[in-house]
Amino acid sequence: MKIAVINFSGNVGKSTVVRHMLAPHMPHAQVRAIESINSDETKDATQKTLRGEEFGKLYAWLLSVDDAVVDVGASNVEDFIGLMSDYAGSQEIFDLYVVPTVPDAKQQKDTRSTIEELAAFDVEPSKIRLLFNRAKKNSVLSDEFAPLFEYHKRARTFVLNQQAVLMQSPAYSAAGAAGKTVSELAASRDELKAKLSTITDPDERFEWTQLLADSALAAGVSAQIDRAYLALLD
Repeated sequence: MKIAVINFSGNVGKSTVVRHMLAPHMPHAQVRAIESINSDETKDATQKTLRGEEFGKLYAWLLSVDDAVVDVGASNVEDFIGLMSDYAGSQEIFDLYVVPTVPDAKQQKDTRSTIEELAAFDVEPSKIRLLFNRAKKNSVLSDEFAPLFEYHKRARTFVLNQQAVLMQSPAYSAAGAAGKTVSELAASRDELKAKLSTITDPDERFEWTQLLADSALAAGVSAQIDRAYLALLD
């Protein structure tokens, strides 16, 4: 399976979705990121456009592999879609276009624009999958993402599954700080317990008990990620 993770908007958690959901569930998939120079790394960073020759190499690579995840940076989405039009039928190379979105109004507006652009390029509605991200606990999804629910009622150019949702959680940052995915952090609980039993220094014990607590938090989130992944592919 080949999946593109795409949105005109930044800050919707594309890389988080790739790292914590898609890559762990697609162990044989190769992951490629298409993005500009990260503006967080330098104030003088300039955006880098995706050149035709680069897209050609990417397309050839996609033709050569069975499983892949391509994370398209927000600043390269327009170039990416535009260059696909130069390669007849190249939009068919992806089995799914995953469009993550968050509750913020601007990001929902950009999400709609992304879906419209993909639909205009004749991507089949069944291939465009909306993924709700950073949803608030106990919120009503259709209220929190009302603009997209209303758009879906009118357009029907994409798949909206309310079970394809990732809840807002500190487990993601905790896993990142530990250098692990959420599922890896969740799976480390027994190892952490064993390590903790050998530590007597109070300060060091506190650090490891915090990791153990984070692992317990990650276990619940990992199960939720599993459910969201299955719903996304349903």
